[in-house]
Amino acid sequence: MSQPSLLQLAVSDGTPLRSLVTALVVGPVLTAINQGDAILAGAGLDFGKAALTFVVPFVVATAGAVQAKRSGALQRSSDAPSPNHAASASAEPPVTPAPQRGTLVDSGHSRPTLHPGLLTEASEMVGTIKGNAVKVNTASKARIAFITDLITASQDVKSEVGAIQDLASAIDSSLHAAHQNAGEVVIHARSIASNAEEGVTLSDNVVTSINRLQEDFSQITEISQGIGAIAKQTNLLALNATIEATRAGDAGKGFAVVAAEVKTLANNAGQSAEQINGVLGDLSQSIDEVLKHLEQLSKNLKHALEASAQGQSQTGKISEAIDEAVNVAKQTASQAGAQAERFSSVADRLDQIKQDAEAAVTGSGKNIELTDGVLDKLEAAKRQMSA
Repeated sequence: MSQPSLLQLAVSDGTPLRSLVTALVVGPVLTAINQGDAILAGAGLDFGKAALTFVVPFVVATAGAVQAKRSGALQRSSDAPSPNHAASASAEPPVTPAPQRGTLVDSGHSRPTLHPGLLTEASEMVGTIKGNAVKVNTASKARIAFITDLITASQDVKSEVGAIQDLASAIDSSLHAAHQNAGEVVIHARSIASNAEEGVTLSDNVVTSINRLQEDFSQITEISQGIGAIAKQTNLLALNATIEATRAGDAGKGFAVVAAEVKTLANNAGQSAEQINGVLGDLSQSIDEVLKHLEQLSKNLKHALEASAQGQSQTGKISEAIDEAVNVAKQTASQAGAQAERFSSVADRLDQIKQDAEAAVTGSGKNIELTDGVLDKLEAAKRQMSA
Protein backbone atom coordinates (compact mmCIF):
# COMPACT_ATOMS: atom_id res chain seq x y z
CA MET A 1 0.00 0.00 0.00
CA SER A 2 1.53 3.41 -1.03
CA GLN A 3 2.06 6.15 1.52
CA PRO A 4 -0.04 9.36 1.13
CA SER A 5 1.81 12.50 0.05
CA LEU A 6 2.40 15.47 2.37
CA LEU A 7 -0.18 17.49 0.45
CA GLN A 8 -2.76 14.74 0.89
CA LEU A 9 -1.99 14.59 4.61
CA ALA A 10 -2.24 18.42 4.84
CA VAL A 11 -5.71 18.61 3.26
CA SER A 12 -7.24 15.47 4.79
CA ASP A 13 -9.39 15.01 7.90
CA GLY A 14 -10.26 18.71 8.30
CA THR A 15 -6.64 19.76 8.96
CA PRO A 16 -6.90 23.10 7.06
CA LEU A 17 -9.99 24.08 9.08
CA ARG A 18 -8.32 23.27 12.40
CA SER A 19 -5.16 25.13 11.34
CA LEU A 20 -7.26 28.13 10.30
CA VAL A 21 -9.02 28.17 13.69
CA THR A 22 -5.65 28.04 15.42
CA ALA A 23 -4.35 30.93 13.27
CA LEU A 24 -7.47 33.02 13.96
CA VAL A 25 -7.05 32.46 17.70
CA VAL A 26 -3.28 32.89 17.94
CA GLY A 27 -2.79 35.57 15.22
CA PRO A 28 -4.59 38.52 16.88
CA VAL A 29 -2.92 37.79 20.21
CA LEU A 30 0.54 37.71 18.63
CA THR A 31 -0.27 40.89 16.70
CA ALA A 32 -1.34 42.65 19.91
CA ILE A 33 1.81 41.46 21.70
CA ASN A 34 4.21 42.36 18.88
CA GLN A 35 2.64 45.62 17.66
CA GLY A 36 0.59 46.77 20.63
CA ASP A 37 3.09 49.44 21.74
CA ALA A 38 3.56 50.73 18.19
CA ILE A 39 -0.20 50.91 17.61
CA LEU A 40 -0.76 52.77 20.88
CA ALA A 41 2.08 55.14 19.99
CA GLY A 42 0.24 56.11 16.79
CA ALA A 43 2.53 54.28 14.32
CA GLY A 44 -0.37 52.28 12.87
CA LEU A 45 -0.72 48.61 12.06
CA ASP A 46 2.04 46.89 10.04
CA PHE A 47 -0.07 44.66 7.79
CA GLY A 48 2.96 42.65 6.63
CA LYS A 49 3.85 41.63 10.18
CA ALA A 50 0.19 41.09 10.98
CA ALA A 51 -0.14 38.72 8.02
CA LEU A 52 2.89 36.77 9.23
CA THR A 53 1.36 36.39 12.70
CA PHE A 54 -1.58 34.64 11.02
CA VAL A 55 0.41 32.65 8.47
CA VAL A 56 2.99 31.27 10.91
CA PRO A 57 0.45 29.67 13.34
CA PHE A 58 -1.44 28.24 10.34
CA VAL A 59 1.73 26.71 8.87
CA VAL A 60 2.93 25.42 12.25
CA ALA A 61 -0.45 23.84 13.05
CA THR A 62 -0.64 22.26 9.59
CA ALA A 63 2.94 20.98 9.79
CA GLY A 64 2.29 19.53 13.23
CA ALA A 65 -0.84 17.77 12.04
CA VAL A 66 0.95 16.41 8.94
CA GLN A 67 3.83 15.19 11.06
CA ALA A 68 1.44 13.50 13.47
CA LYS A 69 -0.44 11.82 10.62
CA ARG A 70 2.78 10.73 8.96
CA SER A 71 4.14 9.27 12.18
CA GLY A 72 0.91 7.37 12.75
CA ALA A 73 0.90 6.06 9.19
CA LEU A 74 4.52 4.92 9.46
CA GLN A 75 3.76 3.23 12.75
CA ARG A 76 0.81 1.36 11.25
CA SER A 77 2.88 0.37 8.20
CA SER A 78 5.67 -1.01 10.35
CA ASP A 79 3.22 -2.99 12.46
CA ALA A 80 1.34 -4.53 9.46
CA PRO A 81 1.93 -8.39 8.89
CA SER A 82 4.11 -9.49 5.94
CA PRO A 83 2.77 -11.98 3.27
CA ASN A 84 5.01 -14.81 4.61
CA HIS A 85 3.42 -14.61 7.98
CA ALA A 86 -0.15 -14.02 6.87
CA ALA A 87 -1.45 -17.30 8.17
CA SER A 88 0.16 -16.98 11.54
CA ALA A 89 -0.80 -13.36 11.75
CA SER A 90 -4.40 -14.18 10.96
CA ALA A 91 -4.43 -16.68 13.76
CA GLU A 92 -3.14 -14.21 16.30
CA PRO A 93 -5.07 -11.15 17.44
CA PRO A 94 -3.68 -7.79 16.25
CA VAL A 95 -1.49 -5.96 18.69
CA THR A 96 -2.14 -2.24 18.91
CA PRO A 97 0.97 -0.23 19.73
CA ALA A 98 0.84 2.24 22.56
CA PRO A 99 0.01 5.69 21.23
CA GLN A 100 2.71 8.29 21.52
CA ARG A 101 2.14 11.81 22.79
CA GLY A 102 1.20 14.14 19.97
CA THR A 103 0.41 11.38 17.40
CA LEU A 104 -2.76 10.16 15.77
CA VAL A 105 -4.39 6.99 17.06
CA ASP A 106 -6.22 4.52 14.78
CA SER A 107 -9.39 3.56 16.64
CA GLY A 108 -10.49 1.09 14.03
CA HIS A 109 -12.55 3.60 12.13
CA SER A 110 -11.80 5.19 8.81
CA ARG A 111 -11.02 8.56 10.50
CA PRO A 112 -8.13 8.75 13.00
CA THR A 113 -8.61 10.45 16.36
CA LEU A 114 -6.33 12.68 18.43
CA HIS A 115 -4.33 11.40 21.34
CA PRO A 116 -5.42 12.84 24.75
CA GLY A 117 -1.89 14.14 25.31
CA LEU A 118 -2.17 16.29 22.19
CA LEU A 119 -5.44 17.70 23.50
CA THR A 120 -3.72 18.50 26.79
CA GLU A 121 -0.94 20.33 24.95
CA ALA A 122 -3.49 22.21 22.88
CA SER A 123 -5.37 23.15 26.05
CA GLU A 124 -2.16 24.45 27.61
CA MET A 125 -1.32 26.46 24.47
CA VAL A 126 -4.80 27.93 24.30
CA GLY A 127 -4.60 28.70 28.02
CA THR A 128 -1.33 30.55 27.43
CA ILE A 129 -2.93 32.43 24.55
CA LYS A 130 -5.84 33.33 26.80
CA GLY A 131 -3.45 34.56 29.50
CA ASN A 132 -1.66 36.75 26.97
CA ALA A 133 -4.99 38.06 25.70
CA VAL A 134 -6.01 38.89 29.29
CA LYS A 135 -2.73 40.76 29.79
CA VAL A 136 -3.22 42.68 26.56
CA ASN A 137 -6.82 43.45 27.56
CA THR A 138 -5.78 44.70 31.00
CA ALA A 139 -2.86 46.74 29.65
CA SER A 140 -5.03 48.23 26.91
CA LYS A 141 -7.66 49.28 29.43
CA ALA A 142 -4.98 50.95 31.55
CA ARG A 143 -3.62 52.70 28.47
CA ILE A 144 -7.11 53.87 27.54
CA ALA A 145 -7.44 55.54 30.95
CA PHE A 146 -3.97 57.08 30.60
CA ILE A 147 -4.64 58.27 27.05
CA THR A 148 -7.99 59.71 28.15
CA ASP A 149 -6.14 61.78 30.75
CA LEU A 150 -3.63 62.85 28.10
CA ILE A 151 -6.43 63.88 25.75
CA THR A 152 -8.07 65.92 28.51
CA ALA A 153 -4.73 67.54 29.39
CA SER A 154 -3.93 68.30 25.74
CA GLN A 155 -7.38 69.83 25.27
CA ASP A 156 -6.83 71.98 28.37
CA VAL A 157 -3.43 73.07 27.06
CA LYS A 158 -5.00 73.80 23.69
CA SER A 159 -7.59 75.99 25.40
CA GLU A 160 -4.86 77.80 27.35
CA VAL A 161 -2.81 78.32 24.20
CA GLY A 162 -5.93 79.65 22.47
CA ALA A 163 -6.44 82.09 25.34
CA ILE A 164 -2.79 83.17 25.03
CA GLN A 165 -3.28 83.69 21.31
CA ASP A 166 -6.39 85.82 21.93
CA LEU A 167 -4.53 87.82 24.59
CA ALA A 168 -1.56 88.34 22.29
CA SER A 169 -3.90 89.55 19.55
CA ALA A 170 -5.57 91.97 21.98
CA ILE A 171 -2.14 93.21 23.12
CA ASP A 172 -1.15 93.62 19.49
CA SER A 173 -4.22 95.78 18.86
CA SER A 174 -3.56 97.86 21.99
CA LEU A 175 0.10 98.33 21.10
CA HIS A 176 -0.85 99.32 17.57
CA ALA A 177 -3.16 102.00 18.97
CA ALA A 178 -0.40 103.09 21.39
CA HIS A 179 2.00 103.30 18.46
CA GLN A 180 -0.39 105.60 16.61
CA ASN A 181 -0.81 107.75 19.74
CA ALA A 182 2.95 107.91 20.18
CA GLY A 183 3.28 109.07 16.59
CA GLU A 184 0.74 111.84 17.24
CA VAL A 185 2.63 112.81 20.41
CA VAL A 186 5.84 113.09 18.39
CA ILE A 187 4.07 115.34 15.88
CA HIS A 188 2.68 117.56 18.66
CA ALA A 189 6.06 117.65 20.39
CA ARG A 190 7.70 118.77 17.17
CA SER A 191 5.03 121.46 16.74
CA ILE A 192 5.56 122.63 20.32
CA ALA A 193 9.32 122.66 19.79
CA SER A 194 8.87 124.70 16.62
CA ASN A 195 6.59 127.18 18.42
CA ALA A 196 9.01 127.37 21.35
CA GLU A 197 11.87 128.06 18.99
CA GLU A 198 9.86 130.81 17.31
CA GLY A 199 8.99 132.17 20.75
CA VAL A 200 12.66 132.27 21.74
CA THR A 201 13.51 134.13 18.54
CA LEU A 202 10.61 136.56 19.03
CA SER A 203 11.58 137.12 22.66
CA ASP A 204 15.15 137.88 21.66
CA ASN A 205 13.90 140.36 19.05
CA VAL A 206 11.64 142.07 21.60
CA VAL A 207 14.53 142.32 24.07
CA THR A 208 16.66 143.91 21.36
CA SER A 209 13.90 146.40 20.50
CA ILE A 210 13.34 147.32 24.15
CA ASN A 211 17.05 147.81 24.66
CA ARG A 212 17.02 150.23 21.74
CA LEU A 213 13.95 151.95 23.22
CA GLN A 214 15.75 152.22 26.54
CA GLU A 215 18.67 153.87 24.78
CA ASP A 216 16.23 156.32 23.18
CA PHE A 217 14.71 157.03 26.60
CA SER A 218 18.20 157.69 27.93
CA GLN A 219 18.76 160.25 25.19
CA ILE A 220 15.37 161.83 25.91
CA THR A 221 16.30 161.96 29.59
CA GLU A 222 19.54 163.72 28.73
CA ILE A 223 17.64 166.19 26.55
CA SER A 224 15.12 166.79 29.33
CA GLN A 225 17.93 167.35 31.78
CA GLY A 226 19.47 169.84 29.33
CA ILE A 227 16.13 171.64 29.09
CA GLY A 228 15.98 171.81 32.89
CA ALA A 229 19.47 173.28 33.04
CA ILE A 230 18.56 175.83 30.38
CA ALA A 231 15.41 176.72 32.33
CA LYS A 232 17.49 177.30 35.46
CA GLN A 233 19.88 179.54 33.58
CA THR A 234 16.98 181.37 31.97
CA ASN A 235 15.43 181.86 35.39
CA LEU A 236 18.70 183.35 36.68
CA LEU A 237 18.91 185.63 33.65
CA ALA A 238 15.30 186.75 34.18
CA LEU A 239 16.07 187.46 37.84
CA ASN A 240 19.10 189.55 36.85
CA ALA A 241 17.02 191.35 34.21
CA THR A 242 14.37 192.14 36.81
CA ILE A 243 17.01 193.56 39.14
CA GLU A 244 18.46 195.70 36.36
CA ALA A 245 14.98 196.89 35.31
CA THR A 246 14.26 197.93 38.88
CA ARG A 247 17.46 199.94 38.94
CA ALA A 248 16.50 201.63 35.68
CA GLY A 249 13.30 202.96 37.23
CA ASP A 250 10.49 203.94 34.95
CA ALA A 251 12.58 203.28 31.89
CA GLY A 252 13.00 199.66 32.84
CA LYS A 253 9.38 198.90 33.73
CA GLY A 254 8.61 197.39 30.34
CA PHE A 255 11.74 195.32 30.45
CA ALA A 256 10.77 194.18 33.97
CA VAL A 257 7.47 192.85 32.65
CA VAL A 258 9.28 190.89 29.94
CA ALA A 259 11.77 189.59 32.47
CA ALA A 260 8.90 188.42 34.70
CA GLU A 261 7.30 186.57 31.79
CA VAL A 262 10.61 184.96 30.89
CA LYS A 263 11.07 183.93 34.50
CA THR A 264 7.59 182.40 34.55
CA LEU A 265 8.30 180.58 31.28
CA ALA A 266 11.62 179.33 32.63
CA ASN A 267 9.94 178.04 35.77
CA ASN A 268 7.27 176.27 33.71
CA ALA A 269 9.93 174.80 31.42
CA GLY A 270 11.87 173.58 34.46
CA GLN A 271 8.76 172.00 35.96
CA SER A 272 7.92 170.33 32.63
CA ALA A 273 11.47 169.03 32.36
CA GLU A 274 11.22 167.62 35.89
CA GLN A 275 7.89 165.96 35.02
CA ILE A 276 9.42 164.55 31.83
CA ASN A 277 12.35 163.24 33.83
CA GLY A 278 9.92 161.61 36.30
CA VAL A 279 7.94 159.98 33.52
CA LEU A 280 11.10 158.84 31.80
CA GLY A 281 12.35 157.41 35.10
CA ASP A 282 9.12 155.48 35.55
CA LEU A 283 9.27 154.27 31.95
CA SER A 284 12.89 153.25 32.43
CA GLN A 285 11.95 151.20 35.51
CA SER A 286 9.06 149.60 33.63
CA ILE A 287 11.35 148.81 30.73
CA ASP A 288 13.85 147.25 33.14
CA GLU A 289 11.11 145.07 34.60
CA VAL A 290 9.89 144.14 31.11
CA LEU A 291 13.44 143.24 30.15
CA LYS A 292 13.77 141.06 33.23
CA HIS A 293 10.50 139.29 32.41
CA LEU A 294 11.48 138.89 28.77
CA GLU A 295 14.86 137.48 29.76
CA GLN A 296 13.14 135.05 32.12
CA LEU A 297 10.63 134.20 29.39
CA SER A 298 13.47 133.61 26.96
CA LYS A 299 15.19 131.32 29.48
CA ASN A 300 11.95 129.45 30.06
CA LEU A 301 11.37 129.07 26.35
CA LYS A 302 14.90 127.79 25.89
CA HIS A 303 14.39 125.30 28.72
CA ALA A 304 11.08 124.31 27.15
CA LEU A 305 12.84 123.90 23.81
CA GLU A 306 15.48 121.66 25.40
CA ALA A 307 12.80 119.69 27.25
CA SER A 308 10.84 119.38 24.02
CA ALA A 309 13.92 118.01 22.26
CA GLN A 310 14.44 115.51 25.07
CA GLY A 311 10.75 114.66 24.94
CA GLN A 312 11.00 114.02 21.21
CA SER A 313 13.98 111.75 21.81
CA GLN A 314 12.20 109.85 24.60
CA THR A 315 9.00 109.64 22.56
CA GLY A 316 10.98 108.28 19.63
CA LYS A 317 12.51 105.62 21.89
CA ILE A 318 9.06 104.79 23.25
CA SER A 319 7.75 104.48 19.71
CA GLU A 320 10.63 102.13 18.83
CA ALA A 321 9.96 100.08 21.98
CA ILE A 322 6.28 99.89 21.05
CA ASP A 323 7.26 98.73 17.55
CA GLU A 324 9.37 95.95 19.07
CA ALA A 325 6.53 95.05 21.44
CA VAL A 326 4.13 94.91 18.47
CA ASN A 327 6.49 92.56 16.64
CA VAL A 328 6.87 90.40 19.76
CA ALA A 329 3.09 90.30 20.23
CA LYS A 330 2.62 89.29 16.59
CA GLN A 331 5.26 86.57 16.93
CA THR A 332 3.65 85.39 20.17
CA ALA A 333 0.23 85.21 18.52
CA SER A 334 1.71 83.37 15.53
CA GLN A 335 3.60 80.90 17.72
CA ALA A 336 0.55 80.39 19.92
CA GLY A 337 -1.52 79.65 16.82
CA ALA A 338 1.07 77.13 15.62
CA GLN A 339 1.17 75.52 19.08
CA ALA A 340 -2.62 75.35 19.11
CA GLU A 341 -2.57 73.55 15.75
CA ARG A 342 0.09 71.16 17.04
CA PHE A 343 -1.86 70.40 20.19
CA SER A 344 -4.96 69.88 18.06
CA SER A 345 -2.99 67.39 15.95
CA VAL A 346 -1.67 65.71 19.11
CA ALA A 347 -5.20 65.48 20.49
CA ASP A 348 -6.40 63.92 17.24
CA ARG A 349 -3.55 61.40 17.31
CA LEU A 350 -4.22 60.59 20.95
CA ASP A 351 -7.87 60.10 20.11
CA GLN A 352 -6.87 57.73 17.30
CA ILE A 353 -4.56 55.88 19.71
CA LYS A 354 -7.44 55.67 22.17
CA GLN A 355 -9.67 54.21 19.47
CA ASP A 356 -6.94 51.70 18.58
CA ALA A 357 -6.58 50.77 22.25
CA GLU A 358 -10.33 50.37 22.56
CA ALA A 359 -10.25 48.18 19.45
CA ALA A 360 -7.43 46.18 21.06
CA VAL A 361 -9.55 45.76 24.21
CA THR A 362 -12.51 44.63 22.11
CA GLY A 363 -10.38 42.28 20.03
CA SER A 364 -8.59 40.80 23.03
CA GLY A 365 -11.97 40.37 24.73
CA LYS A 366 -13.24 38.45 21.73
CA ASN A 367 -10.03 36.39 21.73
CA ILE A 368 -10.62 35.58 25.39
CA GLU A 369 -14.14 34.46 24.55
CA LEU A 370 -12.83 32.39 21.63
CA THR A 371 -10.14 30.77 23.77
CA ASP A 372 -12.74 30.00 26.42
CA GLY A 373 -14.85 28.31 23.74
CA VAL A 374 -11.85 26.38 22.41
CA LEU A 375 -10.89 25.30 25.93
CA ASP A 376 -14.43 24.11 26.55
CA LYS A 377 -14.42 22.14 23.31
CA LEU A 378 -11.01 20.64 24.09
CA GLU A 379 -12.18 19.60 27.53
CA ALA A 380 -15.30 18.07 25.99
CA ALA A 381 -13.15 16.20 23.49
CA LYS A 382 -10.91 14.92 26.28
CA ARG A 383 -13.94 13.74 28.24
CA GLN A 384 -15.32 11.97 25.16
CA MET A 385 -12.02 10.24 24.51
CA SER A 386 -11.70 9.28 28.16
CA ALA A 387 -15.20 7.77 28.02
